[in-house]
Amino acid sequence: MKNVVLCPACNATNKPRAVTCRVCGQRLVESRTKGGTREPVVLQRVMTGEVFSAVVVPGEGAIPVKELPRSALTTRSVPGKAASPSVPPAGLSDSDVSKLLREILALSQRGDYAQAVATADRILEERENDPKALILKADALFRAGRRKEAAEVFDDLIHIDPENAKIWLDRARIQKAMEKFPESLESYDRAVVLDETLADAWYERATVLDVLKDATEALRSLARALSLRPDHAPATLLRVDLEKRKSTEAVRAVADEITRELEEIEGRARARAAEPEPFDADATPEAVFASISEPGAVPAPARPVAAEARARVKGRMYTYVEGLDEALNGGIPEGHVVVIAGPPGTMKSSLCLTVATYNAAKERRPSLYITLEESRESFQIQAGSLGLPLEDAAGLLMFLDARDLRASVPRAGDDWVDAFAAGLEALRTERPFDLLVLDSLEGLEAIARFTDRRRAIFRLFERLRSLAVTTLVIAERPDILFHGNVVYGRWSEDFLADGILHLRQHLVSDVEVARRIRIVKMRGTRHETAYMSLLVDEGRLRATRAMAA
Repeated sequence: MKNVVLCPACNATNKPRAVTCRVCGQRLVESRTKGGTREPVVLQRVMTGEVFSAVVVPGEGAIPVKELPRSALTTRSVPGKAASPSVPPAGLSDSDVSKLLREILALSQRGDYAQAVATADRILEERENDPKALILKADALFRAGRRKEAAEVFDDLIHIDPENAKIWLDRARIQKAMEKFPESLESYDRAVVLDETLADAWYERATVLDVLKDATEALRSLARALSLRPDHAPATLLRVDLEKRKSTEAVRAVADEITRELEEIEGRARARAAEPEPFDADATPEAVFASISEPGAVPAPARPVAAEARARVKGRMYTYVEGLDEALNGGIPEGHVVVIAGPPGTMKSSLCLTVATYNAAKERRPSLYITLEESRESFQIQAGSLGLPLEDAAGLLMFLDARDLRASVPRAGDDWVDAFAAGLEALRTERPFDLLVLDSLEGLEAIARFTDRRRAIFRLFERLRSLAVTTLVIAERPDILFHGNVVYGRWSEDFLADGILHLRQHLVSDVEVARRIRIVKMRGTRHETAYMSLLVDEGRLRATRAMAA
């Protein structure tokens, strides 16, 4: 711009006909008429803080400008020399202390921690318990790697202000850096008690709990941090990692428990197999004498024995299903927990009711049938329609339904299994039974409301096995086929059970469906593994070799 007028006060440019300076308001007309060669007062303006610093020009005609006091923050360092703190004379005022505190911050930011500590000590010489000076001193000590001394400073701060949550939080961080995790956890606990809104404190507390192997409490702490700050990324990542590790450890623990249980069961089975057969006190004299052969003597013919008696094996529970006991090599081993699995309409309940009724009627073995799918009255009517000898089993065949179970075991959740097992043990003490039928496992889960199914099923089978009775557990499950073959092992109970009987509906043709039964496994016995046809013949179930279709 041509012919501009410079302000003698601030050296700002103005229009040729301006009367006053557009920046500082200095009158320009008189200056323009007088002119002169003197140097002006240079006034610098900092727009952000409206702070002015001036250089006063001495001499006649100079414009008087009041010189502002210099601040410790605006002191320029001499090149080649370290900045030294402005130490006021003895008796520091509040403004002096504020200047020194700002100087300590500047020194820490530049990395001059020794000078920062010395400046803090200067304040503490006159104000022994000044909290700001102590905090800045501890910060400088910590940054300088002198963590033990920093921790001691925070111990002093705790004694001065024990209700300050931020001081407890900083103390916890120093203890964590020193790997004093139990002490750090105590400090974090105190901090969150004093101020529950410290999201960072809850998160850092979780990191210490993770180091101390307390994943459950760490997850609770992370949940609290995320409730305060849902966008807390480190807390979210740690929670995902902890949940993944916790689930992996739980699965590994359950697998180890299952392995130990299976080893104990197999050990007991081997021990039973190694025991010698006991003397049969019910054997006839003819059979005993026939077993003793004398030289030249012709053995007497043995007395005819019924087919069922010939197939009977000690320590087995007869199913009274023709063909099935032979395939089981004498029946179900006593004390086993057996899963009867299959989709609807495969006669699972009918099979279990047959075993229970005939054992009560013919063997005089008390049996308990727990039905959870329908009421006790309707189930007894259905059992009578099958042509089973219910009258002969009267007094030895007991029925319970879901109403009875809810009344005896009102609780639900993880402790439901123990309460259910305690109820069965009390009932067995009052009215002993040798066979227990649970119809069905899915109904049991609906009543119990398991939170961790795998662990609850493991506990259930463990308690059922401790009853020392033969147990049949019905499991409603659809057939999962892969290339025409049924897939097993997708359920926890498949590994926990001593035996599995699988029932299914086999499509013979477009209009004909046949029921099939297969012994998937039965510990402690040799058994058939092929599918057999399951037929109903004059009120009795019969299993025969299936014809290829």
